[in-house]
Amino acid sequence: HGNEILMLAGRRGVPDSPFTAPEVQNSRPSDPRSDVSAIGSFLFRLVAGTDVREGQFQAWEKLDSSFQAVITDMVAALPVNRPNGLRVVGTILDNLTTGIHEQIDADIAQEDSLFAKPDSITGSSTVVSGRSKKIYWIVGSVAVLVAAYFAMTSSGLPSDRDVPFEPVFVDSIVDESDEVVSPWVEDSLPVLENIDSTFADVLPEDTARVWISNCTGVPDLELEFRSGPARDYSYVYPMSGTSNRQSSLILVRRSDPNVSVTGSPLGQAAFSLADTMFTVKPVDLTILLGTDLNYSGINSQFLHQPVAPSGTLFVDVVNHGIQYTLDDMGAAAWVASRIDGRACDIDGVEWLISVSDIRDADHFSEEIGIPELLEETLFLKRQNNLPATTLEILLRQLFQALPPASNFPMEAIPVPDIHILMGSPSRG
Repeated sequence: HGNEILMLAGRRGVPDSPFTAPEVQNSRPSDPRSDVSAIGSFLFRLVAGTDVREGQFQAWEKLDSSFQAVITDMVAALPVNRPNGLRVVGTILDNLTTGIHEQIDADIAQEDSLFAKPDSITGSSTVVSGRSKKIYWIVGSVAVLVAAYFAMTSSGLPSDRDVPFEPVFVDSIVDESDEVVSPWVEDSLPVLENIDSTFADVLPEDTARVWISNCTGVPDLELEFRSGPARDYSYVYPMSGTSNRQSSLILVRRSDPNVSVTGSPLGQAAFSLADTMFTVKPVDLTILLGTDLNYSGINSQFLHQPVAPSGTLFVDVVNHGIQYTLDDMGAAAWVASRIDGRACDIDGVEWLISVSDIRDADHFSEEIGIPELLEETLFLKRQNNLPATTLEILLRQLFQALPPASNFPMEAIPVPDIHILMGSPSRG
């Protein structure tokens, strides 16, 4: 669009084109590796010079095996199998080009007699050998790749090295209504319930589901954070909160409440995302309050004052539907006041309950992408966090208005692993 580089609605991977990455086609959150896939497809199209499959097969067979490996990695179906970003791709292409030039120089020195030399009398020339033709083909192919790569990055394509954030969106041209991806929609993320103990071979960037809520009152900061500190994560949902908050917080969901945040790879990943403005806290259970909590009755016998708790269960409470007060308090604040600092017994073990965060003004439910008010209170947790599962049962018994179980298929809900809540100290 003129001299401006346009990323359609912030969706990476060249949406709605023959070069679209698989995850973008499936409306799943994308990341820099979606760009890698798109560029890999585009570069091979440049090398092949045709959209005809037979011609592409012929071009592929002429490529050097090392060059084939680069393209194969770039267009891998799963983002985890691709290079991490354009900077890595640039390094790979630079190294490949350097190695090929060195090999060419050596071959030319050894096979100088095989190259075409004009005859001073007849003007005729000797035919170049087949091996030399192959060398020239490799050099030409890599040259096209490197030139295209640098042409794209220098013209504004997001670069991990030079550009901290993605290009500015052109709202007057792009209809973003079809590009909204809600974290409430199943995103085909591989199930890794025991995420704290199974990350030996899988990085959090490839598996963690990240929510970013911009509660600063400043537009688009969530998009900047996504394309900046969170750019290496595959499953990211940027959102605008409906309320302003004074503190910035990162909530890390635990599978095992006996493992501290600092002792888990997921927690360490959260600390790497945080700067000095963020506090990192654990969360075992998230309560999303719906309008079924319509009165303040309590069955107090299900919780008690702590005596000698063996551990702590962390809860965050969010109002997603209640636009009235309970005992003259906001709904989330009222729920938190009834459970914070109390204790419960689970399988003979006493657990202290601590509220990590309260969000009491999100009555339009935009913070987590729910398009309508919740009529039912929901509990988000890891299915293998057994103490959190039992705590949900106890809390449903504690609050008289809540049903004993949910009618919603909770196993279908993508639970956030890391929830980034952006706040501004200058705003109330």
